[in-house]
Amino acid sequence: MNWLTVGFGNELAGDDGFGLAFAEYFLHSADRPPNCQILRVPQLYPEHADLLDSVEGVIFIDASFLAAPGEVCLKRLEPSGLEASLEGRTVFGHYLSPKELLALCQLLYGRSPTAWLCTVGLSSTMLGTGITDFLSQLMPVMKEMLLNMISQFEPAISSSCEVIQC
Repeated sequence: MNWLTVGFGNELAGDDGFGLAFAEYFLHSADRPPNCQILRVPQLYPEHADLLDSVEGVIFIDASFLAAPGEVCLKRLEPSGLEASLEGRTVFGHYLSPKELLALCQLLYGRSPTAWLCTVGLSSTMLGTGITDFLSQLMPVMKEMLLNMISQFEPAISSSCEVIQC
């Protein structure tokens, strides 16, 4: 099974760059499986639908304001109604949410990969590059979680949020 790990966020806003930092960390990991591609981007673009069509599984990595600092949440994703999302926007930017990207892939190619969103509660959005030491400690934990998913592919992972506290 081919996988894509997508780390995204704003690396100029402290911990909001966690997805990008993790993608870089995972890219250089000696035990990253050869069947796992890495994408490191500031936001998700419609053009990324082509990459999603080439894999069976995708894991999106992002920071979240909705979780406690250091809290890791893994959630199964399904494609959302892309048309409804686009109609509700007052300004159309060149960006999509993970669900919208999956829906676009479904619309264009007739399929979308099995997908998860892994978020980490951020602790700081101070202007500047680099994530806090607090979130840096989560890198090995996240890597092991992803390696486990990729090696075993458990399709029965709950659609609810699984929380790991740092």
